[in-house]
Amino acid sequence: MNNINWQGVYPAVTTQYFDDMSINFAATQTMIDSLIKEGVDGIIALGTVGENCSHTREEKKAIIIAVKEIVAGRVPVISGVAETTTQFAIEYAQLCEEVVLMA
Repeated sequence: MNNINWQGVYPAVTTQYFDDMSINFAATQTMIDSLIKEGVDGIIALGTVGENCSHTREEKKAIIIAVKEIVAGRVPVISGVAETTTQFAIEYAQLCEEVVLMA
């Protein structure tokens, strides 16, 4: 694992949605790409108030994959963890680890 300099600006980005409340992955990625191009030092995905616990496991995985794809190693990515039990938090952290290790 790389040593990360945890300094600078790490915005908690909001997932974007269509009017029917389905996830707008393209708009989410565009926003993240813009933030990186504007000079943020890292990205916090699913870190806003209530956002992490408002999605299913499958949605969270898809969001983290989309974030990883657009970030493409340019800055560190952190995910919020807001689960209702310790076991669910462990499982979500393991899910994030799986995504990080995906080729």
